Amino acid sequence: MDRYCEEITEDLRKKIDSTEKFIEAWKKVEFVTKKDGSPYASLGRNIRNAHFFSENYSIKGVDNKLSVYTYTSKYGYESDDIYCYHTLQRNERNYQKAIDKPYNVKSRGYCLNDAYVFDLEDIKEAVSYRIEYLTNLLKGYREQLSLTENAYNNFLKGYETLIENLRKDSGCDGKNSNDLYYRIMREVTESHRF
Repeated sequence: MDRYCEEITEDLRKKIDSTEKFIEAWKKVEFVTKKDGSPYASLGRNIRNAHFFSENYSIKGVDNKLSVYTYTSKYGYESDDIYCYHTLQRNERNYQKAIDKPYNVKSRGYCLNDAYVFDLEDIKEAVSYRIEYLTNLLKGYREQLSLTENAYNNFLKGYETLIENLRKDSGCDGKNSNDLYYRIMREVTESHRF
């Protein structure tokens, strides 16, 4: 296997490792409530195995965020976050939640759209969506990994054939300087047309 193909393969393996660890971390998140089943006033007390950053520590006032941390082979310690609010816009699919739960809507100030801040049920739903998203992402990475060597080799063969055809068509024999060959190569590789 070519050195560059090995780098691509290794990068995909690291992404797979990272994504698997985040899925495990999100699956370990637990939600606790009071004995009567109602949530605590502070959302951070309702969540275990994840860190909840409340709006009290935010500059914008509604930036609630839920984070899990894990150690991955790619970056060492890293976090994966779920933002526990979204900006409201009338033609948005989440706008119905704001109508159903108007007490979760907070003003963000003059000229800014209001924000819908998640409650405990919304956070549970967001965690399950995140697990589903990461699972689909992992499936895609694994599929890419299985196709990497074949795709790389096919591309390399095609590129080498293309270069050889350009040499023949431009009359570049390698002994004499040929501006046409180098101008076409530069135009194609540096112009970002492809």
